[in-house]
Amino acid sequence: ADTGGLEVRYGDAGLVHRLIELTARREGFGALLAEGSAALAERCGVPELAAVVNRLEVPLHDPRAFHGMAVTYALSPRGACHMEGDMYGLDMGQCSSPELGIEPGDRFDTSEEKGRIAARQQAWRNLYNALTLCQFQNPGVEPLLRAVNAVTGWEWQAEDLLAAGKRIVTLKRLLNLRRGLTRACDRLPDLLMKPLAEGGTEGRVPDLEALLAGAYAEYGWDPATGRPAEETLASLGLADLA
Repeated sequence: ADTGGLEVRYGDAGLVHRLIELTARREGFGALLAEGSAALAERCGVPELAAVVNRLEVPLHDPRAFHGMAVTYALSPRGACHMEGDMYGLDMGQCSSPELGIEPGDRFDTSEEKGRIAARQQAWRNLYNALTLCQFQNPGVEPLLRAVNAVTGWEWQAEDLLAAGKRIVTLKRLLNLRRGLTRACDRLPDLLMKPLAEGGTEGRVPDLEALLAGAYAEYGWDPATGRPAEETLASLGLADLA
């Protein structure tokens, strides 16, 4: 791609500031950068180098280091977004919710059960987002349950909180399916499915299909199509959307 005469070098802080300005104004090379890294990689003829899911860039939480993040990224309705489920935090012991079956484990576990846990954490964090709660604050299930019941007058139990989160995730899923996304979109970029040659994650990659199988089962989605089953929609009060 034409950089407009700029010599792009990794680690050049001064250049970064200049590129930010150009990108914000869509001037020169910045006009291409403003379209995102997927568009840039395609323009340069190396689409396989874009670390994106559904064209949203993957943040710093590498699924090769925390395999549960593979589910978070692959099933996030807007692409690779760590705010959809902080499995990296869970597996470091920062935010467990044992009442909901969300407990830390081996960060390299790549089983179907790990996929189920990742789905629960995604649903739980979607409820957080709906309640406009900061994910750095983890008051626990019971305090949050008391707050919700106090505000609404409902008499929810802990499992109702998780069901509400699953309803949110499933609604987003239905919207994406209607907009043309498919089961094939539930994937990671090839770049992140290649093991690193050194370091603490050397030789490790998540078994994405096993993890997704668990997540689909937890949500009640068809593993072949990724579509929520009719009985799932009925159980969530969404039967009219089947």
